[in-house]
Amino acid sequence: MSGTGVQKLAYVVLLMLMFGVCTGVLGGL
Repeated sequence: MSGTGVQKLAYVVLLMLMFGVCTGVLGGL
């Protein structure tokens, strides 16, 4: 149960990081 929660949390963090990188690239351009 906790393992699934950790995977979900890691997935959300990964999405946020990718979104932040995309926003940073667009802002830089």
